[in-house]
Amino acid sequence: MATIRTRRLKNGSVSYRVEILIKQKGVIVHRESKSFRQHKLAKSWAGKREAQLHESQVFGRSEPVFISDLIAEYLDKFKTGRSKRYDLLRLKDSDIAQLDASC
Repeated sequence: MATIRTRRLKNGSVSYRVEILIKQKGVIVHRESKSFRQHKLAKSWAGKREAQLHESQVFGRSEPVFISDLIAEYLDKFKTGRSKRYDLLRLKDSDIAQLDASC
């Protein structure tokens, strides 16, 4: 849900700060804010951004994400040193890697 707050700046002008907060089961899953000079722009951005967030399936994931998958993705994306790579590969093969990271 978006909240628009009015702020007075040092120079006397008015700024409108939009804060979007999305909760699931009482837990904050997304928080975002942006400032605008006009209330109209703030209101339109808030509506568009909320619609984008609710359309995306990011917050409603139904499939589990395992720690081993996250480690594999990290190793593919980033170049690591020998020690770090070894530790991550060791973690990937351990029991903890089979835990669901999405909960």
